[in-house]
Amino acid sequence: DKLALKRPKLKIIIAHSGYPWTREAAALVHKNDNVYADISGFLEFEKFDKAKKKHFTQIMMEMRGVAGTLKKFLFGTDYPLGTHKDYVKFVKKLPISKDEKDFIFFKNAQKLFKL
Repeated sequence: DKLALKRPKLKIIIAHSGYPWTREAAALVHKNDNVYADISGFLEFEKFDKAKKKHFTQIMMEMRGVAGTLKKFLFGTDYPLGTHKDYVKFVKKLPISKDEKDFIFFKNAQKLFKL
């Protein structure tokens, strides 16, 4: 938070959405215009414990609630640990609108990187 406030032009991306501190990461994303988070790592955690599949969907929904939006969350993988295909499936199954999925898949990156 201190760095984001001190360097407002610096774009910061929190890898793995800050897991296991996802609430804190979501709050930083919400509070600071220059802070984003990616979803990399979520599927790797699930591979170790299949019961966590629902858990990570709940984390995404909680992050959406804390941050107020998913418009600052970026698509990401931990390839080769997790495949792009697996992450695409994960996002497509999230209980969010198509528009929000488009933001995760590409619109957020377009805005952040001025593509």
